[in-house]
Amino acid sequence: MQAKCFLKALVCLSIYFAVLFITCFKHLGKSWQTSFISEGRNAWWWSSVARNSYTGELVMNRQDAGMEDGLEVAGQSFQNTSDFACEVGHRRDIINDGISAGSRRDASKICVGKGDNCTGRKDNCNTKGGNDIASRVELADEGTLSRRASRDEGDFQWVDADGGLRVYAAHYDDVRVPPVVVVVAIRSEAFDPAHGVICHFTNNADQDEAWEAKTSGQLVDLPGAGNKLYLAVYIICPIPEVTSRPKHLSIILHFNNLPNSLTVTYPAAGPPAHQVALCVPPVHSGYDIWRQTVETFELLQLLGVSLAHVYVAQAGVNLTRVFQHYAALGFLRLYSWRRPPAPIHTFGHLAAIHDCLLRMRHVAHYVAFADLDETIIPRVHATWPEMLRDVRGQQEEKGQRVGAFLFQNAFFHAVPKATNERPTPRRWRNRRNVRSPLINRQTKKAQGLGLVIATRLHRGKIWPVNKRSKAIVDPLKVHYLFIHYPVLLVENFSIVTVPHDLGLLHHYRSKWGRGREETTWDNGALRFVGPLTERVLRTLRNLFH
Repeated sequence: MQAKCFLKALVCLSIYFAVLFITCFKHLGKSWQTSFISEGRNAWWWSSVARNSYTGELVMNRQDAGMEDGLEVAGQSFQNTSDFACEVGHRRDIINDGISAGSRRDASKICVGKGDNCTGRKDNCNTKGGNDIASRVELADEGTLSRRASRDEGDFQWVDADGGLRVYAAHYDDVRVPPVVVVVAIRSEAFDPAHGVICHFTNNADQDEAWEAKTSGQLVDLPGAGNKLYLAVYIICPIPEVTSRPKHLSIILHFNNLPNSLTVTYPAAGPPAHQVALCVPPVHSGYDIWRQTVETFELLQLLGVSLAHVYVAQAGVNLTRVFQHYAALGFLRLYSWRRPPAPIHTFGHLAAIHDCLLRMRHVAHYVAFADLDETIIPRVHATWPEMLRDVRGQQEEKGQRVGAFLFQNAFFHAVPKATNERPTPRRWRNRRNVRSPLINRQTKKAQGLGLVIATRLHRGKIWPVNKRSKAIVDPLKVHYLFIHYPVLLVENFSIVTVPHDLGLLHHYRSKWGRGREETTWDNGALRFVGPLTERVLRTLRNLFH
C-alpha cells in the first residue's frame, strides 16, 4: 500500500516538474526570439511559418523592399523621402496590427508600442497609422511613370481657382448611345452645376492630323454621395465629329479656369480577357492589416477572380509590400488616390468605384465591388463563375435578363454571443479547434496562421437586401451604383438578389459588433480551407524570401 502511494506521489511530482520545465523553456524561447527581433533578423519568422504557428509580420528594410533608389510597382513609383521620420531604409519595422519594434541606423533607441518617439532627426515614429505612402506614389496609365510639378497637387486636377471642381480621369464610354467620354470628378456643394462646362478635345499624335474641338459638357451627380461638403460627379462630354479618336481632354469653365489635361482611356480591343474581376475602394488612413489581405487575395483567386483594381490613398508599409507582390504577379493594378478633397464620403468611395466600373468595361465579363475585409462565399458552387452562371440560368428561364447580382451581408466573429447559439461540445471548446466534421490537419494549420475563415465561425444576423450588401455586375449593363447596390442599369436588365444559401457576403471586419449581436455557428467557408492554406503559405514564403 505504501509502495502504491509512493508511486502515485512520484508520478504527480514528475508531471509537475515536466510542466514547469516546459513553461520555462517557452519563456526562454520567447526571450531568444525577442533578441533576434531586436537585431533585425527574420530567420525566426520563417521557422515559425514552417511550424504552422505564424504570428509575425513582414520585416521591411531598404534591401528587402527593393527601395535603393525607389520602387516601381504596376506603374507606380515609391520614392524615399527624408521628410518622413520613420521611413523605410532608415529603420527596420516589425509591425503587428499597429504595434512595432524597430531600430534606426543612426539612433540607438528602439521604438516599441503605439506612437513612441524616436530620437534623431524629425523622428516621430507613429506606428499606428503607417507611413504616408500616398505622398510617395506616382501613377501613369499603361505602366509608365509620370512626374508631377508639385506633390501637393495629389491626383485630382483643379479646374477652378477655388477648388470647387476637380477632375481625376477620362474614359471612353460606348455603353451610352451615342458614345461619349465620361470624366470622373468631384465638386463642392457651392459649385453650381448650372454654370455648365466645356469639353476641349485635342489630338496631338505624330501620325494623325492634329486638331482640337469643343463640346458642351453636362455635370451629373453620382447617387448616394451623402450629406458632405464634396460630391462625386460625372462630366458627360459628347465626342465631336472628327477624323480620329481624341487623345486628350480638358475641362473649361466660364470663370476662374485653371489649366488641366486628362488622357482619354479607351477599352482594349477584342473580348474581355477576364471572367471575373474585383474593384476595391480607396485604402486610406494607413490601413496595414496585411495578413488578412493576403488571405483575401488568395481566396479570391481560388474562387475564380483573376484581376483586381485597388485605389490607394494611404497604405501601411507592410500592406504596400503585399501590393507589390501581387502587382508583380499581374493580379493587381494600383491606382493612386492621393488627397481627394475633404470632407467627402469615405475618401471619395463613390468616385473610385465608378472610375473602376468604367475601366473594367471590355476587360472582364463580371466585376465585384468589395472591401479588403469581405468576401462573397459560394455556399454550394466551387467558384464565382459557376455560381453566377447557375443563378443567371435560373432567372433566364423566368424570362428575366440579369445585369447585376446582389449578395446579403453578415458579420463573422471569433467569439460567440451564446444566447441562441447551440452549446459547444466540451471537446471543441479549445479555440484552436473547430466544431466541424472538417477538423483535420489543414484546419489546424489555418488556425495557426490566423486565417479568418478558420477562426471566425460565429455569424451574426444576415442583413436585409440593400443594407451593407455588395454586388457583382456586368460592367456593360450598369450605369450607376450606390456603395452597396447598383441603381441604374441598361434598359431591360435587372438586379437579382442571390439567396444566401447559394452565396453570402462574409464580412470579417475586426471587432465590429463583437458581443452585441446574436450569433449562429457557420462553417460554410471551411470547405476552402485546405487549398487556401497552401496558397497562403506559398505566398508567405515568397514574401519572406
